Amino acid sequence: MNIVNKSFKRIITSRWVQHPAFWGLSFLVLLNYFKLTSEIEPIDYLYTAFFHISLIIGVYVNLRLLIPLFLKRKRIILFAVFFIADLLVVSQLNIFIFDHLIDKLFPGYYFISYYDFTDILLFHIVYLGLSSLLKLSKEWFGLLESRARLAQIEKEKVHNELKALRSQVNPHFLFNSLNNIYSLSLKKADETPQVILALSDIFRYMIYETGEELIDLTKEVAFLEKYIELQQIRNDRKADISFEVHGDPGGIKVAPLIFLPFVENSFKHGIKGDTTGGYVHLCIDIYQDTVHFRLSNNKGKADDVEKENKSGIGLGNVRRRLDLQYAGNHSLEIKESENEYSVSLKLIKY
Repeated sequence: MNIVNKSFKRIITSRWVQHPAFWGLSFLVLLNYFKLTSEIEPIDYLYTAFFHISLIIGVYVNLRLLIPLFLKRKRIILFAVFFIADLLVVSQLNIFIFDHLIDKLFPGYYFISYYDFTDILLFHIVYLGLSSLLKLSKEWFGLLESRARLAQIEKEKVHNELKALRSQVNPHFLFNSLNNIYSLSLKKADETPQVILALSDIFRYMIYETGEELIDLTKEVAFLEKYIELQQIRNDRKADISFEVHGDPGGIKVAPLIFLPFVENSFKHGIKGDTTGGYVHLCIDIYQDTVHFRLSNNKGKADDVEKENKSGIGLGNVRRRLDLQYAGNHSLEIKESENEYSVSLKLIKY
C-alpha cells in the first residue's frame, strides 16, 4: 500500500501532470466564459486557444526566468520591473494576435476582440499572479517536507546512536560485575551464590525493561536499590552506604540506566579499595519539573583486578546520552578533591 501511495503522490506532484491539468482546466473555464451562445461552436475553441497563447508565454517567462533569476535571489525591484514588463508585452501580444494575425490564419471566421487593453491586462495579472503563488506555494511545501524528512532522518540517527550507547552499558556493567564475582571467588566468600542470583535479577531488568528511550523512575530507583544491595553484600556491609529518595517518583520518566555509570564509579573508585571508613551517599530529589541526582563517595584505592581496567566508557557514554536526550534540559556538575568525588545531575522533565 505504501508503494502505491508513493507512486500516486509522485504522479500527482509531477510537473508533467500538474501543468497540463492547469492549462486543461483553464481552457475549459475560458471556453465556457468566451462562448457566444449556449452551445459551444468551433469558433469558440479557436478563440480560446489563441487567447491562451499570450497567457502561456507570459506565465512561463515569469516561472522560468523572472522568479529564478530575480525573486529567488531577492532582487525584488528588478523582479517587479520585469514582471510589469512581462504583463505589458503579453497583453499587447494578445491584442496583436486578434487584431492582425488570426484573421490571416483563419479567413473564414470573423474574430472580434471583445476586450480592451485594460481587460486583457487584468486577465494576465490573474494568470501570472496565480501561477506565481502556486509555484511559490509548491516550493514552500517542498521545503517543509524536506525539513521534515531531514528532521526524521536526524531523529532516527539520534535514536540509533542512543540505542548503540545503551547497548554499551550492558557489556560494561557485565565486565565490572564479573570482576566482582572474581574477587569474591578469590576470597572463597560464602556470598558468591547470592551475588550471582542478584546479578541475574539485575541483568533481567537491563535486558528486558530498558529498551525504551524513557522509563519509569520508580523502576530505575528499584534497580539502583538492588545494585546497591549487591555492593553491600560484596563489602560485608562495612561501608557507609545510603540511598534516599525525596519526592514521589511515580509517573516520572527518565532515560534508562542514566544514573548507573556514576553509581558504578562510586563503588569502583571508592569503597572497593577501602571498606573501612568508605562511604557512598546517594540521593534523588524530585521537585517541580526537576529530578536532582546527587552522589558523593570517598576516593579509595582500587583493588588489583580493577587496576587492569583503567579505561572506562561509562562517563563518556552518559555524557553523550545526556547531550542527545536532554539537550538544554540538564546540568551535570562533577567535583573531585583529594579525598572525595561528587556528582550533581539535574534532569528537567520533558
